[in-house]
Amino acid sequence: MIHVGILPIPNFDQLPTEFKAIPAGIYICTVKSYEMATPKNGGDLYVKWQLSVVKDLKGSADNAGRVLFHNTFVTEKAAWTSAAFTVACGLKRNPTGFDPDACIGKAVKVAVVLSEYPKGSKKFTNQVEEVMVIGL
Repeated sequence: MIHVGILPIPNFDQLPTEFKAIPAGIYICTVKSYEMATPKNGGDLYVKWQLSVVKDLKGSADNAGRVLFHNTFVTEKAAWTSAAFTVACGLKRNPTGFDPDACIGKAVKVAVVLSEYPKGSKKFTNQVEEVMVIGL
């Protein structure tokens, strides 16, 4: 193990020690990144999107920079989720598929809900329920 000494983090003693979900609502986000993934127990490939909150619909930036995750799928039965995501990003529909890189940096509107996880724990996480075109 390498000893690195004290890492400089401003107000480290005042930072929360537990995750706190953002309030449920509608937010404007930027698509930051994605990764192709498969479920741990096997299964079909999906796209794991990382979104960064810019502001809520009232213009508040209180949660700016907070990260949300959203999955879309590429299987025949669920590819509509990826189609809906690319439309929300403002991309034209392509009959042969889509390039996830084209979504990076695009702004989208998302509906965020709170979801208890694990069930019965009284701890809440955010879940992106819907991704929409900003103008709608």
